[in-house]
Amino acid sequence: MSLPLHLAIGAFDGVHLGHRAVLHSAREAARADGGIVGVLTYDPHPSKVLRPESSVPLIFTRAQKDDRLTEAGAQLIHHEKFDRAHAGIEAADFPEWLKQTFPHLKSLHVGPTSNMAADGPAMARRSSRMAPPKAWA
Repeated sequence: MSLPLHLAIGAFDGVHLGHRAVLHSAREAARADGGIVGVLTYDPHPSKVLRPESSVPLIFTRAQKDDRLTEAGAQLIHHEKFDRAHAGIEAADFPEWLKQTFPHLKSLHVGPTSNMAADGPAMARRSSRMAPPKAWA
């Protein structure tokens, strides 16, 4: 049997204090039910696909980011390929995509000023709907 997954979602470049607060929230949820802490991050950064002329300069390499996320408590790191097809997932369909991708998903954790909201209307809608449907509980 697999353990419940408490998933933090974001770019996590720099793994700064705000990112660590999101990971702390996931760690607390995982600690409460014996689950694991996971991270969903995107590669490339969504801005490289959505705004290539003004993409966000990155602080860390993928390996550096993974090291910092692990130090901050991530037990699973999933780098999802970000492309136009992924960007086109409708907000209403995103929870189902998450459930298919992460079958043991129990909770989601994002920051209040998540960069997901800055990368387009669909991403903004997703970041505001991060509570899993009751059927997931």
